[in-house]
Amino acid sequence: DTKENICSFLEASNRTAIVVDCENADPYRFHAVLEYLGQDLLSSVEKILLFNDTRTTAAWNCIGKQLGVPVQQVITERVLTHKSLVDIRLTAETSKEFYKNNIDSFILVSSDSDYFGLLSALPEAHFLVVMEREHCSEKMKNVLQKQNIMNCFMDDFPLEEGDELKEQLLL
Repeated sequence: DTKENICSFLEASNRTAIVVDCENADPYRFHAVLEYLGQDLLSSVEKILLFNDTRTTAAWNCIGKQLGVPVQQVITERVLTHKSLVDIRLTAETSKEFYKNNIDSFILVSSDSDYFGLLSALPEAHFLVVMEREHCSEKMKNVLQKQNIMNCFMDDFPLEEGDELKEQLLL
């Protein structure tokens, strides 16, 4: 069902980008989702934007290498050592993609509730939120459902699909 929902979302979209909050998503689970969806389904995705902090895992550097989808790493520097700027940078770049590059649909990969501001600020854009069940509150799920924002869980995909990424990193 989850794969069919993602497929329906992509078919209903004109231009789609995947935006990932690398601080609030597991790279192995995300890789498993991409691998499970496969190259045919992902061929309708314009690009994958990985929003990263200098402190996150190197696993993100290997995401999407064999999928044929352009991957752009957006590394944010910290102004204060205790405060990441990933959320604000993701929000600004997603808005720019919508207004400047005519991307009308976004697959937002994050379990962070801070993005409700982004979702409500771009009501004309279409969003599919991909989260991790263990990092998502019941309240967040209820708000997404109430606002008719499609969502799914990375946990619903077989994690074995992410084993290839682990092997690449070990090698």
